[in-house]
Amino acid sequence: MVRIDSIHPKLFNVFQVTQIAPDTFVGGVAGLDYIRIAPKSVSEIHRHNQSDNVIYVIRGSAVAVLNGTEHEIVAGMRVVIPKAVTHGFRTGDEELEFVSIQIPPILDEKNNLFDREILG
Repeated sequence: MVRIDSIHPKLFNVFQVTQIAPDTFVGGVAGLDYIRIAPKSVSEIHRHNQSDNVIYVIRGSAVAVLNGTEHEIVAGMRVVIPKAVTHGFRTGDEELEFVSIQIPPILDEKNNLFDREILG
């Protein structure tokens, strides 16, 4: 079935998340999200215990904290975050925009699942 519709972001901590895949043929199998983090923001440190995650930075820059180690990330970089890896983000003077792909989806509202454990 062809469908054209509007999707709207939801805010989780500093993450403005627009879910692209729910209620489609990949819903429940994979998550595909467009995420924005405002300038001068610091996210909580968290992990996904069931979901493997790949992000691709579209615009901006940030410090990604992965298992306690800081990494500068900029547009054009890919970050692979296996399940159970603790992570968070700290933006500077510019907004960070990235695409996030997860298997299984981190947020699956249809099945009432949210794979996010906040650690700090």
